[in-house]
Amino acid sequence: MATFECDEVTMEEHFNNVIKKNFSGKFADANYHIIRSDLPQEENLASEEEKISKEKNRVLGRIAAQQQINYKYGVGTSLVYCAESNWRWQWAAVGAATSKYLAGLSPKFDTYTEAQVWIQELMDMKSA
Repeated sequence: MATFECDEVTMEEHFNNVIKKNFSGKFADANYHIIRSDLPQEENLASEEEKISKEKNRVLGRIAAQQQINYKYGVGTSLVYCAESNWRWQWAAVGAATSKYLAGLSPKFDTYTEAQVWIQELMDMKSA
């Protein structure tokens, strides 16, 4: 973690040209997010992708709970394409530690896009 002060116009330029140029290896290749101390931090806690992922897990978790799916290592959710789903896309409950297929949580889909549309529609219904 590095802290520095500069005006808003040169903030990223200063980081890239002064601070980041001293990084080596994988640190030099990494992407960084600058967090401003003068702004509320709630907006920085989760990216839009993380929010969507959490909402997917909430929706799928409710379905798994309704089906009373239990597993000794805990239950997670995932979009799978495997033998258990007859080589079609399906949202499924999986073992948290093992990723073992436990049960289907959605219909089976021919395409990845159809599966994404299905979960998005469920998320939209839950937030409405």
